[in-house]
Amino acid sequence: MASLRWRRVLPASVLSMTGYGMYVYGASTFIAPVSDQAPDLPLSTIPYAFALRSTIFAVFNLSFGASMLQRVPPWRSAVVACTLIILGCACAGGSVALSSPTPGLPELGQPLIFASFVICGIASAVFYLPVYTPCLAWFPDRKGIVAGCIGVGQAVGGMTWNATGPLISQHLAASTVFVLYGVLVAACWSAGLLIQWPPSGQTGPPPAHHGADGPDWLRTLML
Repeated sequence: MASLRWRRVLPASVLSMTGYGMYVYGASTFIAPVSDQAPDLPLSTIPYAFALRSTIFAVFNLSFGASMLQRVPPWRSAVVACTLIILGCACAGGSVALSSPTPGLPELGQPLIFASFVICGIASAVFYLPVYTPCLAWFPDRKGIVAGCIGVGQAVGGMTWNATGPLISQHLAASTVFVLYGVLVAACWSAGLLIQWPPSGQTGPPPAHHGADGPDWLRTLML
């Protein structure tokens, strides 16, 4: 079990946070395509929507972070977060489509895009602490190295999306890019399914309370 943390937990953690880097640092890539394809939306809509997302993340973590760490196993957090991020980005894509010249309904598109980023903010809050904290808990003697690897993963995710997002936007509608963005982030976040809690050799809440190792198919995968 000692090699488990290096063989599976660390790669899963880095990949999860690579998706988180895409999620956190990808806002600027949407400003130009949204302004071009949905000119009736104010230019400030995307920056304000991403700021709202960050606010929701902070408020949700401050309010429920400790409770989630105690009650929500990483695999469940990953499932919920992946579902919410895809839903939120799909709503954002729908808001851009509604605000395009055809059908030209910015009065519906603008509220929808803010609602979509509320969903995305909740998704990131549900994902971050219940997955990131167990990652570090697996490495009590190597927390600095692991935190550095995770930080590199976030940076790579952010740089990769900021390099490729504008190129993708040249060939796809902004509404489609939003959906693709959500799917890619969710694909990375799904690596959180591989992070077992509690770490080997450490104590944690009993399975009936915590959900410990997840469902039977996931427990089998972890053996």
